[in-house]
Amino acid sequence: MFKAATILFMYLESPLHAGSGTSLGVVDLPIQREKHTGFPMVQASGVKGAIRAHAQDLVGRGDPPITREETNLVFGPEEAASEYASAVAFTDAKLLLFPVRSLAGVFAWTTCPTVLNRLRRELTLAGENGFPDIPTPETEQALVAEQPGVLVDQSVVLEEFTFTAQKNQLVSAVGKWLAIQALPDAGEYSFWADQLQKNLVVLHDDAFRDFVQLSTDVVARIRMDPKRGTVDSEHGGLWYEECLPPETVLWTLVMATDPRRENGNGTVRDAASVLAFVTDRLFGQASRMQFGGDETIGRGLVNVTSLEVR
Repeated sequence: MFKAATILFMYLESPLHAGSGTSLGVVDLPIQREKHTGFPMVQASGVKGAIRAHAQDLVGRGDPPITREETNLVFGPEEAASEYASAVAFTDAKLLLFPVRSLAGVFAWTTCPTVLNRLRRELTLAGENGFPDIPTPETEQALVAEQPGVLVDQSVVLEEFTFTAQKNQLVSAVGKWLAIQALPDAGEYSFWADQLQKNLVVLHDDAFRDFVQLSTDVVARIRMDPKRGTVDSEHGGLWYEECLPPETVLWTLVMATDPRRENGNGTVRDAASVLAFVTDRLFGQASRMQFGGDETIGRGLVNVTSLEVR
C-alpha cells in the first residue's frame, strides 16, 4: 500500500513525441491518447522509464551524491527484477494546459472543467486541499482572467474560432495557483508565470477536446539517400509525425511505499524518503530532462516541478 504521494508538473520546452505506434490514418506516427476522452497523455511506463534514466544519469552527483543502490531501491533493480519491486509508482502523465494560437496575446493556455477537476482529485491524494474553485463556462464561452491578455473586442479568437469572453475571478485564482505551483521557480520563468495568469482560458469540455485533437503539431520527416542526395523513397523516406507543442503542461501523480529491501544506513529508508529522493534529489538539482522519442533532434525537453503542499 502506498504511504506518500505528490504531483510532478511537466512543462514542455520543446515538442514532445510520445508515440503510440504506426497508424493507418493521415498521420503515420500519432501521439498517445486516452481512449475515452481523446486527450493526449504519456503512458506511465514511459514516465517511469524516463525518470529512471534521468536518475541513472545523476549517479555520483548531488549532495549527498546519488548512488546506484539508491536508484535500484527506488525504481527496482536493473537486473534480476524478480528479487524485489519498485518503491515508487507513476500514473499516466495527463494534460493540464494546452497552448492554442490566439489573435491577441500570441497564444492562450487552454484548459477545461474536466481537466481541472481531475487535477483537484489527485491533489487531494497528495495532501493539497488549497486548489481554487473551478469555473464552468457555457458551450461557446471562454472564461478569462480579470486582467486578460487575449481579448479582442470582448471576444477570444483561438485559431479560426471566436468565443464570447467572460472575465471570471475564479480563472484569475486558478491562473495564480498554477503559476506558483505548476511552473518552475526560476528566473527565466518569471515572464511565463506572468503570461499564464493573463492568458489562461477555461473552455467548455467539448471545445477543449476539439482543440487537443485537431491543433497538435504535425510535421513532415524525410529520410535522405546519402549517395543520391534525394529522398529515400524506396524505404519510406517521407512520413508525418505528431507532437505536443511547446508550452504544454502535463502532470503525473507519484506514489511511494517503503523500500522492498533494507538499505542499511542509507538515505532511502521509508516512503517519505523515497518520495524525497524523486522530488528533491532528482529534480531539486537538475529539473530538465528528456521525455519521449526523437531525442537527437531536440524533442521532449521537459522542465519538471514538484508540488509544494501548503
